[in-house]
Amino acid sequence: IAVLKGESKSVLKSLKREMMVASRLSNFEKAAKIRDQIKALEIVLSNAKIFGDLKSASGEPEDSWQKTQKFLKYLLKTKGKISRIEAYDISNIQGQDAVASMVVLTSGEIDKSQYRKFKMSITGQPDDYAMHQEAIRRRMKHSEWPTPDILLIDGGKGQVSAVYEQVQKTGSSEFKKIPIFG
Repeated sequence: IAVLKGESKSVLKSLKREMMVASRLSNFEKAAKIRDQIKALEIVLSNAKIFGDLKSASGEPEDSWQKTQKFLKYLLKTKGKISRIEAYDISNIQGQDAVASMVVLTSGEIDKSQYRKFKMSITGQPDDYAMHQEAIRRRMKHSEWPTPDILLIDGGKGQVSAVYEQVQKTGSSEFKKIPIFG
């Protein structure tokens, strides 16, 4: 919570103090665990600095969504506008009670009114690829929903490939142009 409030320096200082105390008390496992937390936090903070260093072409300050959008375009190597991002995740218990969740960010803001949950018709063994395909196929049937600028899929190359294949097979020409990332 302190890091999210912008108090990362005090958190790092506190963790370093805690690590030293653990080390002095010969609690080396705890000290190593804290050291790893410090390293992880430093990595996150170093990546966060990229956002702070971005400036508009005119040198004027940008709002946080402009900065984030600029960073995403760079990171994802895309040139198009980014205003709507849809992210998909599959949840199930051993293949049972499977659902796909669609969460939406609009201009960098979480848009809970746009969240959707798809109850999967696929049953039996868990099949993440087929479930992602079903979710995106069902999503694409809703032309009344705004078209996303980016699709984020929870998973790796296999899940992204499965979604890409489904979009190419059944998607509109507009949907076929959307970058898909995992």
